[in-house]
Amino acid sequence: MALLFLFGLLSSLCLGAAIEQSVDRTGPADTYLSDEFFPGLHICQWIDGGRRLEIFARGQRPQLGSQPVILEANWTTLADMRLILELVLKIPELEPLQTPWALFDSQGNGLDELDTVREAPVFFLLELGRWMWPAVRVGFEHQVHGVFPDRPAILRTMSLRPVIFEVRDFISHEETEEIMEFGRSQGLVQSTGVMTTENIKKGTKNAEFRTSSQTWLYKGKSEVADKLDLRVSQLTRVPPDHNEAAQLLRYDGGEYYHAHLDWIELEMYEGQRHIWERHHMGWQERIGNVFWFLNDVEEGGETIFPKHGQVICEPESKGGFGIRTCDAAEDPMMESCEADFKMRPRRGSVIMWYNLHPNGRGDRNSLHAGCPPGRNMTKWAANKWFDIKPHSSTPMWVDGHPALERHGFYRSAPPQVPDPNACKISFSNEAKEAVDVEWVGDQGYQKIMKVDPGKQSVVDSYLGHQFRLVSEVRSSNVITCSETGRKFVLEESFVLRARRPSETEL
Repeated sequence: MALLFLFGLLSSLCLGAAIEQSVDRTGPADTYLSDEFFPGLHICQWIDGGRRLEIFARGQRPQLGSQPVILEANWTTLADMRLILELVLKIPELEPLQTPWALFDSQGNGLDELDTVREAPVFFLLELGRWMWPAVRVGFEHQVHGVFPDRPAILRTMSLRPVIFEVRDFISHEETEEIMEFGRSQGLVQSTGVMTTENIKKGTKNAEFRTSSQTWLYKGKSEVADKLDLRVSQLTRVPPDHNEAAQLLRYDGGEYYHAHLDWIELEMYEGQRHIWERHHMGWQERIGNVFWFLNDVEEGGETIFPKHGQVICEPESKGGFGIRTCDAAEDPMMESCEADFKMRPRRGSVIMWYNLHPNGRGDRNSLHAGCPPGRNMTKWAANKWFDIKPHSSTPMWVDGHPALERHGFYRSAPPQVPDPNACKISFSNEAKEAVDVEWVGDQGYQKIMKVDPGKQSVVDSYLGHQFRLVSEVRSSNVITCSETGRKFVLEESFVLRARRPSETEL
């Protein structure tokens, strides 16, 4: 009976679409339709008093893409509506670890009840399952409510390929000064990157492609950084627990970061299981970046996008996955700062770009670089990445996952490639009470393991990760896993210090 109902419903829907495709109409969706297409974004509006639904696939104007689909809105539950939308739009079946698609209103609020969907004159289906502001056209402005108490944030489209926005005066001058002063007082270290399998084999050094300095603005360390963390979420409409800690950067004169992507091309990390696990086989990625400009730079220091304006490679055979280049989409020289599209640092402004298409596939046009400031000049900035899933999501591996074949987990690399950022750290407990090892993350403290008095425990971690030891009544100082600090002793005074070379391990 259910199959007969579905067949009859689809027949009526297809008939309705065929009748209406020749009708020239406008409505609230027209505001957001683009000359370009966006894989995984579908814009919907109610017509005929809500009796039918008109869908513009991939957010493109019908004169430039496919004709809109018109559906008879005779479903009684959201589940029925979702089933029809999946069939009509040919939304691929979910892979393991992939986030389900979702519906949103024009301000990025999630719609999870049929009644709320019907109340929205125009709504958006995003296959990624998280909100992404539609770019529409260069110069288009979204008024984003709820970011500031007294005014909307103006999110202005700067580019469609890739999608880049700008918000001016997002950070006050006082806030920029506080963030820079925090960096000066905290101390910065040499910036590092995640090495591809090829770079590991070649022994590539971080300084060959990245020479800036950095520190992390973990939650609870800076009041203004915590305030900006919430403000970023109010802008992106992605929950705060999906935000990574802000990465504060300083580029002195001549320092740079060659062109790179903020998402992981899994085919470049063959054999590195820990990378695949951390990124949920490709389904836990950085949706985008809200990049803070903290000071003006008179010369240089631009953020550039060398693949700006290139086409999207999306071959039918692989669903658009795993293809690096195609006609009119070639890779540039990664070390060059010669690019047509540059965003000059403007104090207090942010630029936001999306690393992914709305279907969750990585956008290679989001390739970007940090150009060197002029001589005797300094650029202060910060990366604020926001992810598909909460930042604290547990790394996951799925045997037989489609990504293993699609992106080639094994080709020429051994099953495991050493991670240059790995940092094995040990804790010896000389106190009289048992303690918990806690990882200090941007969402607070997370217990890792227990260490009894007179015992030692070892944690597999990464360079830059921070820890403390706590008992029921006391807590130690916070330490950092580093090249020179990997073995620590908790004294009876609850001071956690580096082990001296002459000391015998427990």
